[in-house]
Amino acid sequence: MIVFDAKGHEGLIPATSGDQRRFYAGVRNAILGRGSNPVTPIEALAVMAVIEAGTTSARKQAAVSLSLTDEEISQWRSVDHREQRSA
Repeated sequence: MIVFDAKGHEGLIPATSGDQRRFYAGVRNAILGRGSNPVTPIEALAVMAVIEAGTTSARKQAAVSLSLTDEEISQWRSVDHREQRSA
């Protein structure tokens, strides 16, 4: 995946392919009380911050920072985001 920082520098982040069926099976299992939610609260918050930053960036035609506190960033970094949960 190609990413750009606030100064416009391009970088690469390896993106792994996923299986959305496993995700939705995990959501089903969480709703039925058979497993944990496949998305942690901090991951959900981070996604919302990215969406918000994207819409603000498009409106302002400028790079913007994510609206996450230092504590939230620290929590997000502490989560192993690689296939840590299975359906």
